[in-house]
Amino acid sequence: MNMKQSAMQTRAFSIVTTMFVALFSLSAVLLSGCERMREVMVPPDPSADVLKVGVIQPSKYYVSFRKAAELARTEINAAGGILGMQVEFVYRDNQTSPDAFPTPEATIQVANELVEMEKVSAILGPVFSTNAVQVAPIVEIPMLTAATDASVTKAGEFIFVVGAPNSRHGQSLAEFAVSELGAKTAATIHQDADVYSMGHLDAFNARFKELGGDIVVGDVYQAGDKDFSAQLAKVKAAAPDVLMLSSFAPEVPLLIKQAKEMEITATIIGGDGWADPELFFTTLEDNTPLDGAYYTSDVYDEKTAPPSTQTFIAAYTAAYGEAPDGVATSGYDAMQLLAIGIKEAASTEPVAVRDAIAAITDYAGATLIASYDENRNPVKDIGGVFEIRDGKPHPYVAKAETDAMMPEDTSDAGDMTTDTPATTDETTDAMDTSDEKEPADDAEDMTSDAMDTSDKKEPADKEDMTPDDADADTSEKKDSDDTGDMTPDADADTSEKKDSDDKKDMTPDADADTPEKQDPADTGDESGDTPDETAESTDTAQQLCCGIGCSCAKIA
Repeated sequence: MNMKQSAMQTRAFSIVTTMFVALFSLSAVLLSGCERMREVMVPPDPSADVLKVGVIQPSKYYVSFRKAAELARTEINAAGGILGMQVEFVYRDNQTSPDAFPTPEATIQVANELVEMEKVSAILGPVFSTNAVQVAPIVEIPMLTAATDASVTKAGEFIFVVGAPNSRHGQSLAEFAVSELGAKTAATIHQDADVYSMGHLDAFNARFKELGGDIVVGDVYQAGDKDFSAQLAKVKAAAPDVLMLSSFAPEVPLLIKQAKEMEITATIIGGDGWADPELFFTTLEDNTPLDGAYYTSDVYDEKTAPPSTQTFIAAYTAAYGEAPDGVATSGYDAMQLLAIGIKEAASTEPVAVRDAIAAITDYAGATLIASYDENRNPVKDIGGVFEIRDGKPHPYVAKAETDAMMPEDTSDAGDMTTDTPATTDETTDAMDTSDEKEPADDAEDMTSDAMDTSDKKEPADKEDMTPDDADADTSEKKDSDDTGDMTPDADADTSEKKDSDDKKDMTPDADADTPEKQDPADTGDESGDTPDETAESTDTAQQLCCGIGCSCAKIA
C-alpha cells in the first residue's frame, strides 16, 4: 500500500513538474511577445534624450510636407538636436481610405492619439485648412500647419500658419489675371464646404472686382466628383476670359481636361492648392490638357531665390531626386520654426514655445517670414506663378520682363535691369495696373530690411548635412525643368498696394537684388550687398543664426 502511494505521489509530482515547466515556457514566450509589443506601442522613456514631434500627414495628399519636414529633422539632429535632444517623428494618417478626403473624425482621433497617448511636444500639420480648424480647438501644444486660411488660427491658441495666407494667393492670382492675361471677366468653380477653397475664392473675387473685373459664373463641386459637365456648361455659355479653379487634385486636372473637351477657351488659373505635383500631375494619363494653365505657389524660382531658399532647394532635390513644391516649403519651415521656438524658450513648455515662435522675426529658410502677426499668421508673400507647359510646371516670366530682355542676350532670363520697375517684377504683385503705390510708404515695407537676405549669415556646416532617410540618395539629384518652379517677388515696393492689412510683401527688395546676385550668370554683380537705406532698421534685434540647416531668424 505504501509503495503504491509512493508511486502515485511520484507520478503526481512528475505531472506537476511537467505542467510547471510548460507554464513557465509559455509565460516566457508571452512575456517575450509583450516586450516586443512594448517596443512598438509604448512611447520612449520621457527621461531619454528624445524630442517627440507628431506629424499629421494624409497618405495621398501633399506628401512633400512630410518629406521636407524629414529633411529639416535630419539637419537639426545632425547639428546636435534641440536642447541636446534628438528629434523623433510620430506619424499619423488622417485618411480613412486612399481615395477619401481626410475626415473630421479621423483628424480629431489622430490628434488626440498624438497628444494623449504619444505625449508629443508639438504637432506638424494638418495640411488642409478644413482639418486644421477641426483640431485647433482641442490641441494645447504648438501646432504648425500647412493650412493657410485665416480662420485656422482663430480656431485655437496654439496653431500657426506657415505658408503664405490663401487670401494673399487669391489676391495675387486676381492681379495676375488682370495685368498679365488681360482678363475682364472670370468664372469660378470651387470645392463645396472646404475652408481653404472658400477663403481663396473670396480673396480672388474681391480683388478681381477691385481691378474692374466681373465674375460671370460661380459654381461648386463635391469632393470626389468626376463629372463636371453641368458646371462647365454654365462656364461655356458665359464665355469668360479666365476660369479660376479654387481647389485641389484630383478634381482640378479632371475639370481642366473636361473643359478642354468642351472647347472652353477661357485661360484656366488656380491657387497654391494645385501645388501637389505627385498627385496633380499623375491624375491624367496624358497631361497635355493642363498646358496653358497657371497657378500660384509658395516656392521661389531657384535662379532668383534668396540664398537660404537656394540651399533648401538644393538639399531637397539631392535628398529626393525632385524639386520641392510649395507645400514642401511649409513642411521644412514648420520644423525649423519649431526648433527655433524651443531653443529660444529653453524648454518644451507649450506656452513658452508658442510665445517664442510668435516672436520670431526675419526668418530665412525654405521661404522668408518677416514676423508673425497677432493672430499667428506669417507676414510674407507668395513665391511666384507657375505656367504649365509640356505637362510640367515652369516659372512664369512676366510679359514686361520678357519684352525688356536684350535680343543679343536672351539666354540670361535672370539678368534683368532695374531702370524700369517692371523688369524686376517676377510675381503677381507687380502685375497690378492700379495706381495705388505710394513711394513714401517704402520706409514701412517689411521686406526691405526684415527680409534682406544679404545680412543673413548661413551656418558654415549646413551644406554638409544630408538626410538620413533611405530615400536620400544624392546620386539621384536631378537637373530637370522642374528644379526652379517658382518665381519670387523681386520688387518689394509693390507690397503697399495690397488690400489685406496683415499680409505684407515678404520677398526680397529689388534694390537689395540679393536673389539675382546668386544667379550663376550674375556672379559678378555685388550691388545687392547694400541694404535698402530707407528701410526701418532692425539692427538692435538679436541675430540668431541657428546652425540647423539653412534657417536663420531674429528673436525680438
